[in-house]
Amino acid sequence: MFPTKLTQPQREGILDLLLLGIYADSTVRLAENERIHDLLSPFGWDSYQDAREYSQTATSRARGATESDGNLTDFLAGISSRLGDEGVKKLALALLARLIESDDAATESEADFYQLAKTAFGV
Repeated sequence: MFPTKLTQPQREGILDLLLLGIYADSTVRLAENERIHDLLSPFGWDSYQDAREYSQTATSRARGATESDGNLTDFLAGISSRLGDEGVKKLALALLARLIESDDAATESEADFYQLAKTAFGV
């Protein structure tokens, strides 16, 4: 069973992970960005920035993380530490899988990214 209540750092970590997920196949679609917000909406948002405003600044961080394997590994490690417990990490991976499947065509690069995130989260 997945947790239903998240802290704000956990919500932001999941949003960062999902933003990375839309860059995994090197094809960014507007519908994917909307899907991220749909996936996160049940968990609320409690910040001075709304989720869309946060995602605008987080997008540049996600792009920077994809510039090299080292950057990506470090960024995923940071997300993992913000997510904290194993249940939240599993929730984040489940949401990532739903995002990847949302365009009905999971690519090899998306599958590779999912595995990389799973390894970084240690689950």
